[in-house]
Amino acid sequence: MARKPTAGVPSSLEREVIAAVVILYVVLCAVMLAIHYLQPQGADTLTSSTSPAHESFSSAASPRGAAARP
Repeated sequence: MARKPTAGVPSSLEREVIAAVVILYVVLCAVMLAIHYLQPQGADTLTSSTSPAHESFSSAASPRGAAARP
């Protein structure tokens, strides 16, 4: 009895892994969107970055990120 070739058919484990990755991606996107839209409007956004480009957002900067801009 000859078996059918299964080269083009993904295995059950492969489908399971792909589904898990897609679900994880959707959950992460939903969480990031929720955080983005649920953050209070007046809340200060701080960062721990030491980059000069993020200086106005650092916790060491003046309140409300009032760094002088040219």
